Amino acid sequence: RGTRLGVSSAYAGVDYEAAGFYVGTWAADDNSGIEYDLYAGWGMETESGLSFSVGVSDYEYTYTSQSQMEVNGSLGYNGFGVDIALGTDTDTGGADGDYIFTSVSWAGDVFGALAGYVDYDADNAGSVGDYDYMYFEVSAGGEVAGLDMALTLGQKSQDVVADDGYLVLDISKSFSF
Repeated sequence: RGTRLGVSSAYAGVDYEAAGFYVGTWAADDNSGIEYDLYAGWGMETESGLSFSVGVSDYEYTYTSQSQMEVNGSLGYNGFGVDIALGTDTDTGGADGDYIFTSVSWAGDVFGALAGYVDYDADNAGSVGDYDYMYFEVSAGGEVAGLDMALTLGQKSQDVVADDGYLVLDISKSFSF
């Protein structure tokens, strides 16, 4: 969602899906510690290309006292998509808040684009106040030598100030059992 996790990262995930229901976990090392996510939901895609899903996600971190719990949904049609998430950020350090995430995206066979927006409202005067930001990404991906590869170029703008852009090279391999 437009925020850098570190200079480099290794990640892994495990998903199970049956009859449209899914459950999974994902973890990443971001040079400061581990982020691990748990998620579950239900979704489907029709033969006409219409897709939708609803789910819940829990984001946990070993390197901070924050965690997030959200309800999310998506709607798509032939490569175009809209996503929304309503979440609560909990911090034992006292900076609790609620957020809304929205995005619109397009994914083709090789190229894709995404525009996302995060609106965070702090519940109290802890270490984090209200903020919002937008981010934009363009990407290209495909299979090379049996590996899935993607290159993403992104730019985040917060409070009308552009942050440093980012470039992500993702090399992965998926397995099905």
